[in-house]
Amino acid sequence: MRKISLLLVVLSFLLLSPSLVRAGAYLVKDIDPAGTGTGSDPIPFVTLDGGISLWLAYDDEHGRELWRTDGTAAGTYLLLDGLPDLSHGTYTLLAKAGDRAFFLRTETYTGDEVWVTGGTPGDTFRLSEPLIVPREHPQAVWVPSQQLLFFRAGDSENGEELWRSDGTPGGTYQVADVRPGPEGSDLADLTEFHGKVFFRANDGSRGAALWSTDGTATGTRLVRAAPAGAPALDPAGLTALGSRLLFFGVSAAAGRELWVSDGTARGTRALGNFIPGSAGMTGSHLAVANGRLWFVGTDPARGEELWVTNGTAGGTRRLTDFPDPHAFTGLGLDFTGFWVGSRFIFPVNDSVHGQELWASDGTVAGTRILRDIFPGAPPSLPYGPLLLGGRLYFAAWDLAHGLEPWSTDGTTAGTRLAGDICPGSCPSYPTGFQGLGKQVLFGANDGVHDFELWKVQGRRLVRLSDLDEPLEFEFVSLPAKGSIVFPQSEEATGKELWRSDGTQAGTRLLQDINPAIYGGSNPTRLQHAAGKLWFLTERPEPALWRSDGTAAGTVEVHRFSADELMPNLKLVELGGLVFFVMRSGATEPYALWRSDGSEAGTFRVSPEEARIPYGHQPAAAGGSVYFSGDDGELWKSDGTVGGTVLVTDLAADLYGSELRDLTAFAGRIFFSAGAGDDRTLWSSDGTPEGTVEVADLGLDRGKILGVHAGRLWFLASSPETSLGLWSTDGTTAGTHLLDVPSFVPFHLISAGNLMFLPSGNGLWVSDGTPEGTRNVGPAPWQNERWEFALLGQRLFYSSQAKLWVSDGTAAGTHFVVNLAGNGYVGYLTAFAGQVYFTVGPQIWRTDGTAAGTVLVTLPGGARQMREPTVSAGRLFFQATDPAHGTELWALE
Repeated sequence: MRKISLLLVVLSFLLLSPSLVRAGAYLVKDIDPAGTGTGSDPIPFVTLDGGISLWLAYDDEHGRELWRTDGTAAGTYLLLDGLPDLSHGTYTLLAKAGDRAFFLRTETYTGDEVWVTGGTPGDTFRLSEPLIVPREHPQAVWVPSQQLLFFRAGDSENGEELWRSDGTPGGTYQVADVRPGPEGSDLADLTEFHGKVFFRANDGSRGAALWSTDGTATGTRLVRAAPAGAPALDPAGLTALGSRLLFFGVSAAAGRELWVSDGTARGTRALGNFIPGSAGMTGSHLAVANGRLWFVGTDPARGEELWVTNGTAGGTRRLTDFPDPHAFTGLGLDFTGFWVGSRFIFPVNDSVHGQELWASDGTVAGTRILRDIFPGAPPSLPYGPLLLGGRLYFAAWDLAHGLEPWSTDGTTAGTRLAGDICPGSCPSYPTGFQGLGKQVLFGANDGVHDFELWKVQGRRLVRLSDLDEPLEFEFVSLPAKGSIVFPQSEEATGKELWRSDGTQAGTRLLQDINPAIYGGSNPTRLQHAAGKLWFLTERPEPALWRSDGTAAGTVEVHRFSADELMPNLKLVELGGLVFFVMRSGATEPYALWRSDGSEAGTFRVSPEEARIPYGHQPAAAGGSVYFSGDDGELWKSDGTVGGTVLVTDLAADLYGSELRDLTAFAGRIFFSAGAGDDRTLWSSDGTPEGTVEVADLGLDRGKILGVHAGRLWFLASSPETSLGLWSTDGTTAGTHLLDVPSFVPFHLISAGNLMFLPSGNGLWVSDGTPEGTRNVGPAPWQNERWEFALLGQRLFYSSQAKLWVSDGTAAGTHFVVNLAGNGYVGYLTAFAGQVYFTVGPQIWRTDGTAAGTVLVTLPGGARQMREPTVSAGRLFFQATDPAHGTELWALE
């Protein structure tokens, strides 16, 4: 027993030993401990029968995609990753089909694809190739008797027509081409009736007419069209009512009126001319309740009134006679009516009581205001209805209580305040009523706790939550098994999925889908200089920092004032000092700064007249740091204000001169000078007389690439040659062209006796002679410098989203591993005999073999390596973890 205890102690010591822990990756310092979760920003999609709730949510690995939940953490997971890389697709629900849902997945480059899901990855799949589908108002209907989805879709050849799907790719196709050609039949109002689908369509010869389909091409036929020469029937508002199909259609005699159909041409007729004259009546706000169709009918004489019909002429009547012709318009209603008890309950503004709830038993005498909740002309503005257990719950205003929850059983006596959540006349703004068993859950503000989750059960009101951040004012939720699921923002997680089972203990975070944290110091511009790592931070304040890889040795060097602008840091080292270019204000010029690693030793050294052009960087050579002025001047500095002096002004000899590409070589500074086609190669020893032109070659479209094998290499052209690769030993006589046709590299990497030269037409290598210059592999990406890493004399690079390696021979140039399905290969950095790189948010390392290419796991779920830099025997990089946000990490 003592041996086991001793072993545990030893193991604990080993595991907790800082030196051993730091043998791997570690957080160097939590510079900005404040941080907030970014959140997944979940958006409700649909709830399937059986209690599976679908949401759209974002995470850093997949982008915004489709997620599912059953109200448990284990049952909450990614349902569909439409693209392997970060997705920018959108989702549109076509129809819920019981325990399945049909939807569109739209991606910018592929178009609209029809998909189906049953709530698990195994039954989520694509049904169609890209189609043209109306997304804002998709036309689709699920027919349970046929187990078919009918929807409007099209392609460039046939236009938008009627399609069908049985939930399989083979069973998803166009039903019929009602109007041949690319124009499409403009179908709308798909409605199930007697096991078929009825719809409006235009075949191009009879105008908009009534059609039906049984799901086959031969069974798709015209039901009724207007006679030749008459206005088109133009059916609208198709509604199935028992054995009758009702719609508003046009006739020559009566204009638009209510029509009825049994599904046949003979049985399709106008129900009656209820409005005298030929202007007709339009209908809207359709609702079927208690076996009747309730609708708002509008005629020119009376305006908007409530009508009801059972599908017969005798059973169709007007129920109201409001003085205001716009009694139903502009109410901002989110419900049209509910059958509660024995009455149809609907909102309306009768011009006397303001907007209130009314009730009707289907007779004129039985249609009257339910209750004047806000007495007199002011409106109670009822909204947000939920019918549960024979009662209708809604929010309404009154003078004594403000905006609070109410309920009704359809009678005046049974219409009552559910509770005064914010006591007195202050409003609690109840929103998002959702049923859960016999309970009604909603968001409200009691004036003390801000917006929280509440429930009403019978006549009891209970607050369920005590959140750090208020519940959203537009509270939305979806039901799941035994709970509701809703989005909620908290500082630690951002907006994520929460759930509630109607109890305080059961109201909690469901899952942190996107664990990334917005916070941390966000270190950037990581660079090695003077034996240390230097970097910039954004938080808690913009500042310049340095680090030796320990928390104690990670210190702030200079905090930028409100007037100072953080530099686009590119450090130059000289004699233990670092130099960089920075502006002291938005209207100030760029100037040269220096730092010895302390606040007192960090200051500007260049005079006011030395104005450095935007994007120009200094370079160190021969004991001085050189930089260019904005009018062709060459300056140098020893790190003191007095020692920062003008070397020469080339503008006097070269009109409009600009100095570019300052590069140290052979103890001198080399650069291109001049303007336009007159730009040539120059060098300087730091004196006016020692600043001379090296070669009269055109460097206008060229640049200095670097140093290899004791020579400076650059791109230039001459009167006799086009743009090509040149080199020099620093003298005019020693400047030569590497004469290789059709070869213009954009980078140079020196590796032993060879230099790698990536170009637009492949990866080249050269020993400095034409015969030793050859193409060995595919062209690397040109956009970022960090796509390359040199490990010994092997070059690792990214091409076609694959990781490649080259030893300088064609046979030794090959891709290491194809990781294209996971993202793009980037941030290549050699360290400790390996090359580290990123693929999307993941970190990998490789020894140059497929077997030796492995995923690197950082502690605490950290990921997203950025700006890797080797310094002080460590690989420093920016990474993000849920606990600290984006901070400085290192690998020993």
